Amino acid sequence: MKRISLVVLLFIGFSFSCLAQPEHRISASVGFYNHTYIHDEYKSTDHYYNEQELYDYHNYNDTIICIGNRSELKSKPINLNIHYECMLGKRAGIGVCVGYNNLKIKQYTETDTTFSSSVNTTIHYWGDLHKHLFIIMPEAIINYFKRTHVAMYGKLGFGLSLCLEKNIIYADSKSDSKKTFRLGPSLQYTLLGIEIGGMLWRGFAEFGYGYQGVAQVGVKYTFRNKESRAE
Repeated sequence: MKRISLVVLLFIGFSFSCLAQPEHRISASVGFYNHTYIHDEYKSTDHYYNEQELYDYHNYNDTIICIGNRSELKSKPINLNIHYECMLGKRAGIGVCVGYNNLKIKQYTETDTTFSSSVNTTIHYWGDLHKHLFIIMPEAIINYFKRTHVAMYGKLGFGLSLCLEKNIIYADSKSDSKKTFRLGPSLQYTLLGIEIGGMLWRGFAEFGYGYQGVAQVGVKYTFRNKESRAE
């Protein structure tokens, strides 16, 4: 992890050292269904049951008790991203993305007691899990096609993610909380990006997979140095 952090810091420093380049962009976007959301949504549909067969001496029928710890994702599948891009020419560029995502997960235990002719289900709600995910990700940009008012491109980003978790547990009319911090890698592969607009402002959409989202939509602002504007 230390090596990844060092590479990210060096890449960010290199990106901001490119201020002498003629074209720079700042953009803001909303991402949908990022990697963290998809991963937690998959886990929330997982059921783990411990089955124990008991003998009922009153009617001589088997009774099966199934106990499962379940989670339910309550957040919307959206996240926020801010990008800085420095174009090194017509074909390529580099940049940095900073993103934020917030997830809330409801946790409960479900107990199914199955008799010979009926099923009794009891649900015990016992906690909330809040996740705040921050990412910082250097990016490489390749233009497939670029004209005055339209461009198509691809991107690859790799960096760090910081996840702040707060687990609130409810028991006996009281609540207790536990906080954890996790540092890990983050990745985004954008297969196709499309931007349309004028010389300064453009709208864009990107499609890929990773910590920024399966899809992103937003706006870009392009600014140039004095030498480029003089030309």
